Amino acid sequence: MSGTSGSAASSVDEPIPPGERVLLDTSGLLAHLARNESVSVVASQVVNGLVGTGRNDAVISTVTVSELLHRPLSIGREAVDRMVSFLDSLEALQVRSVDSLVAAEAARIRVLTRIPLADAMVIATAVLTSCAVLVTNDRLMAAAARQAVPELRVVLLSEVAAV
Repeated sequence: MSGTSGSAASSVDEPIPPGERVLLDTSGLLAHLARNESVSVVASQVVNGLVGTGRNDAVISTVTVSELLHRPLSIGREAVDRMVSFLDSLEALQVRSVDSLVAAEAARIRVLTRIPLADAMVIATAVLTSCAVLVTNDRLMAAAARQAVPELRVVLLSEVAAV
């Protein structure tokens, strides 16, 4: 697979076993798309090697969709179409809407952690879609998820890339 190395593949295999559902945070998807961040290789291994191949099902929140579309909307229709095409290309990716159940779980998470509402909604989405793993490059989100949902395995891309 282009853009990834064998060592990156083995580094994400251990924290993300085959078949486990993964919640992808905006930061990891943006690192994958940027291709020039320190964690881009690891992010691409998750997106292409695990989710893109169907090895792992993945979920994103509609909050993430909104965050991913923010910059393309300021650029123009072609950029928006590219982002939508990217999301549509991942057959193993499910988009979960924010509803009253997600909102209530996000409120619980915010009470415990005091993180921003958008981050709490993303973590709540992981809980309500039975994700085993949260993939992020956001240290504050990772810490909040570990505190509020101890059974959720958190993969912080910068920690994996440093190995």
